[in-house]
Amino acid sequence: SAAHLQLLPDPAAEFTTAMAALVRDPTQGFRPASWRYALIVEDGTIVKHLVEPSFSETSLETTTAEQVLALLDPSGTLPVFATLFSRKGCPDCARALQLLRCHGIQVTEHIVGKDVPRESLLGMTAGAATPAVFVGGQSVGGLRELQDFLAERKHFQRKA
Repeated sequence: SAAHLQLLPDPAAEFTTAMAALVRDPTQGFRPASWRYALIVEDGTIVKHLVEPSFSETSLETTTAEQVLALLDPSGTLPVFATLFSRKGCPDCARALQLLRCHGIQVTEHIVGKDVPRESLLGMTAGAATPAVFVGGQSVGGLRELQDFLAERKHFQRKA
């Protein structure tokens, strides 16, 4: 059920390496990068393994958040999830967290330097600015971009 859904990052690429999905990306100076994949795991057993046919972040065919959620719940009733990378004491980060919760979006917050290394944020966003918001697996940006994103998507119901 949605209440038991957990998104698991692999910031040090340990699992990705064990799966032989770590590649050298020529567009990033041959730095290690993960071949895009998604797993559906139930009770510790992989029940679905989705892998993109090519190494490209611009043409995703099988591993978008929407595609994975559709496999989990074809009726489309699963909640929207967000990931927020923040810094302790950052007022924009606190506001972004408040906005996400206010719009009924389930959010996982990762504090840069505490929960995840700064390099993980750099690898995902090509920058270290916080807040860094991802909704449904897609990068939204910072606080201003989140405000625009939420304003454009009226289907996210505001909580009273």
